[in-house]
Amino acid sequence: MTDNPNLPDRYGGIEPAGDARPPQHSSRVTNGALWEIRTALAGLEDQAKAVAETGDYELLANGYAELLALKKDLTTVLGVISDLIVDTVPVQVSEKGKEYREPFSIEGVGTFEVVRRAATRKWESDELLHRLVRDAIVDRETGEVPDEATIAAIGRVVDAIFTAAPFTPSMGWRTTALKELGIDINDYCETKRPEGHSLKLTGGEK
Repeated sequence: MTDNPNLPDRYGGIEPAGDARPPQHSSRVTNGALWEIRTALAGLEDQAKAVAETGDYELLANGYAELLALKKDLTTVLGVISDLIVDTVPVQVSEKGKEYREPFSIEGVGTFEVVRRAATRKWESDELLHRLVRDAIVDRETGEVPDEATIAAIGRVVDAIFTAAPFTPSMGWRTTALKELGIDINDYCETKRPEGHSLKLTGGEK
């Protein structure tokens, strides 16, 4: 983070966004410092447009760079706070001896749920694509396979698609659909299941 938190001075004395105190009638407990940040950010777009009208692109670029740094800082802080919430939510034990954490809701904010971290998969997309096409051209009733010329033509089409389409090891293949087609996804991907939990927020204010 920057050594000088007084960013407006670096931008040529941009005026602060006025009284940023949270309204007293708010039904939730709001951290004053965070409210001030959100209020200041709400006015940045208009300030940026005003600077753009003067043609000062260097000032805009400087502000853009600072916002990127702020975004990185916020991501770090969000991760830390998320982990703290996960560690603080009471752990329950089911009748079968399985540990879990009950979801909880905060009025005007939303519902928080502690979930296991999602598995990551590294796909062999080339092999999987060829398998899907190969299975699709076989007659399901008779098991008849097209002649060699047709198979060769289909192979060229598949190769062309794979060359041009954005197939990557991290591509999000639909595992449920693949299983319904009789494909064992473990034959075409390496699955890693990270330890720990993450925090999910749904509903509430946007």
